[in-house]
Amino acid sequence: MAATAAGYEGGALDGRYLYLTPCCDALTGTPLALQGPPLITRFDTHGTFTDAGAWTTFDPTVLGPTNNFLGAAFDGRYVYLPPGDYRGQATRYDTTASFTAAGSWSNFDMSSLGGGIKNPFNGARFDGRHLYFIPGAGVIVRYDTTAPFASGTSWQTLDLTTLDPGANGYVGGIFDGRYRYLYLVAYLGNLVLRFEAAPGGTPPAHSGASFY
Repeated sequence: MAATAAGYEGGALDGRYLYLTPCCDALTGTPLALQGPPLITRFDTHGTFTDAGAWTTFDPTVLGPTNNFLGAAFDGRYVYLPPGDYRGQATRYDTTASFTAAGSWSNFDMSSLGGGIKNPFNGARFDGRHLYFIPGAGVIVRYDTTAPFASGTSWQTLDLTTLDPGANGYVGGIFDGRYRYLYLVAYLGNLVLRFEAAPGGTPPAHSGASFY
């Protein structure tokens, strides 16, 4: 099957390069995994927008099973792509290395954390230390960017429905920086959640007391 440069769902900027993350066919909504390998696409903002030479693609299927992605986040060095399908594979790219080299990329299987974490994640947000994967349903996942990406001990999970049965279904998140709060944007129901983070330091442990 031919690789597919189409159907993007969000992206991220690393200061120079713009990364577009593939998810579904924009016209039919069909997951690209059913049509052909998706292509992560990068644009060099120092180049000319209409110049094909300013654009580069990478086929993530060389890393494992085909993924779809929903959004992206940048932590100052790495670009993270949350899984947009039920495989639960989070993908990371090292921006100091070659975009087209498979060795610059790595996956982490979130389903290894337990709790049935295989739902799509609707984007990710960075608080200065931790990266939060926004859940389409149920379980939010947090990664400590100062710890090894491949180690399960670097990751934490919380089933948001244990805080409130209505906390189930979020479409994105916003980190306010100055006031240290991460806000989760509800799309199922109207329950907006706020989490108290601590950028650059040690955030409080996930607990009901930290969410409102």
